[in-house]
Amino acid sequence: MTAPRWKKLYEYAACDLADGLLKLHVPGAGFLADIRPLLHTSSIPKPEARKVLAPASTFLMIPKATKSFPTPPKMPDTMPASNLSDSRPYADYTESGTIVVISQPAGQSCAVVGGIMAARMQHLGAEGIVVDGRVRDITSLNQTQLPIWSKATSVIGAGAETKFHAHNVPVRIGETVVEAGDIIMIDPFENGVVAVPQGKVEELLELLPKLVEADEKVVADVGSGECLAPPIFVMPTSRSSPNHHPLLRYHLHPNSRTPNCPGAFTMGITDFFTDVWETFSHPSADAEGQPPVQGGTSTNTPASGTDEESSEEADVNKQDAKSGGDSGEQGHKPSDGGDDEPEEDEEEEETPDPKEQLEKECAESKECHGPKHHYDECAQRVTGQIENDGKASEDCVEEFFHLAHCASQCAAPKLFAQLK
Repeated sequence: MTAPRWKKLYEYAACDLADGLLKLHVPGAGFLADIRPLLHTSSIPKPEARKVLAPASTFLMIPKATKSFPTPPKMPDTMPASNLSDSRPYADYTESGTIVVISQPAGQSCAVVGGIMAARMQHLGAEGIVVDGRVRDITSLNQTQLPIWSKATSVIGAGAETKFHAHNVPVRIGETVVEAGDIIMIDPFENGVVAVPQGKVEELLELLPKLVEADEKVVADVGSGECLAPPIFVMPTSRSSPNHHPLLRYHLHPNSRTPNCPGAFTMGITDFFTDVWETFSHPSADAEGQPPVQGGTSTNTPASGTDEESSEEADVNKQDAKSGGDSGEQGHKPSDGGDDEPEEDEEEEETPDPKEQLEKECAESKECHGPKHHYDECAQRVTGQIENDGKASEDCVEEFFHLAHCASQCAAPKLFAQLK
C-alpha cells in the first residue's frame, strides 16, 4: 500500500514547513504560536525526543458558569453549532492515528487535559496532544509518553469552567486556523508545532526542495567566509513608473571569521537591480513642467559672478575717483575679460567591471529563472501593499538573496575563465 503523500513532510523540519507556508500565503504560516512541550517530571524516564507527524482531530471547548466561576465570557456569534451526538467524555471522540488539537477559551484558569483524559486518548491511539490552553497532572501526563504540548499548566480541573462543545470543527490558534485532517507536525528539535492545510500539501512538497537547497547554498557561502550585514530595504522615491520595484541593498563581507565583518562590499547584483530601477523610474508628474523657483533678489542688483556694476557701486567708484582713492578702498571694477578659466582635467575612462556585467546576464538567464521569478512576484506584492496600504506586511530579503546567490554562482566560472 502506498504511503500518503503528506508523510513526505517528515523529511523536513517545522521551520522548513513554516517557510514554505509563508511563501504560499497561508495565514499565520501554519505556526501554532506559544505552544510549548510538557514539563518533564524527573521521577519518570524522559522519552526520547522525536518528531511526530499526523492528521489533526479537533476539539472545541466553550466556557460554562459555575459557583467558583460565575461569569463566563460571552462566546462570539460565529462559533459553530454543537455537533455532539451524545454526552460521552470528550476523550472518547479520539480518532486513532491523529494528533488531538484542543481549543480552550482564552483567559481561563482551569486545565482542559489531565492525566485521566490523556491516558484515554493514548489508549484510543492518539499520536500526540496539542492544547491551546492549560493542562494539569504533569506526572500522569509524562507517564503516557505521548508528546503533549500546551500553552500553560493549572491545578484546576476542566469541569470548573469549561465544557466540550464540538468535534472536528475549525479551531483558531493565534493566526492559524486548524481543520480536521490538516497535517500537524510536532517538532521538539525546532521547539515548535506547525499545521499544514490539507489543500496545500502538494504545493508545499513541490516548493520545499527548492527552499531547502537555496538555504543550504547560502549557509555554505556564509560558512566559507562570507557573512551578511543587515539588508536595507530601499523604496524608490518615484511612483510614476508601472515597473518600479522595491530594492534590497544586501551587503556581503569578505571574512565572516573577523568580528563585525569589517570591509563590507556591496554585491554587483545589487547594483544591477539599482540600474534596473533607474532605467524604469521617471520624475513624478508633480515635478514636471514647473518653472524654476524665483528668488527675492532686487531687479537692480546684477547677477552674481557677472562684471556688471550696480548703481550703488557706480556712485562709490565715482566718489573714489574724485578723491584720488585716499580711502584705500576700491569699488567694483569690471573685469577686462582677460582671465582664462582653468581647464578641466580630462576624466579617465573607467574600465567596466566584468563581474557586474556577468551577474546582470546571469540574473536574466534561464539558470536563474526560478529565483528571478520569485523575486519579481514578491516585489510586485510588496509594491502593491505599499501603494494601497502605505506599508508592506513582508519584504523580499530571502528572494533577493536567493537571486543574488544564483547570479554570483553563475557568474563565477565565467569570470575566472576571463581572468586566465
